[in-house]
Amino acid sequence: MSEEIAGWWDWGVRFINYADFGDHYGAEVYYHMAHRNLRIRVSLHGIRSAEDTTGEEFLAIIDDLSLGLVEAVTAHLPCRTSPDTAPGPVCH
Repeated sequence: MSEEIAGWWDWGVRFINYADFGDHYGAEVYYHMAHRNLRIRVSLHGIRSAEDTTGEEFLAIIDDLSLGLVEAVTAHLPCRTSPDTAPGPVCH
C-alpha cells in the first residue's frame, strides 16, 4: 500500500507492507521525500512474534519509528527565510 504524504517537501510518499506468518508478523515501512536536490529515504523492516502484539499494533510501532527517524533528520536541516513563501523559515 502506498500513499502521498504532505509536508514542507516538494513531494513525499509512504509505502507500507505487512505480512502475517501465523506465529509471526512482518512489517515494512518506507518513506521517501524530495525537496529540490534533497532526498530523504527511511526504510524500516521488522518481524515480531504474534504472542507479543497484534499485526496492526506491530505495523503502528514500525510506522512510528520510521516517522520519528524522518522527523529527527529534518530537525537538523538548515533553514532560511524564502521570499517565495509566507514569512517564516523554510528548509532547503
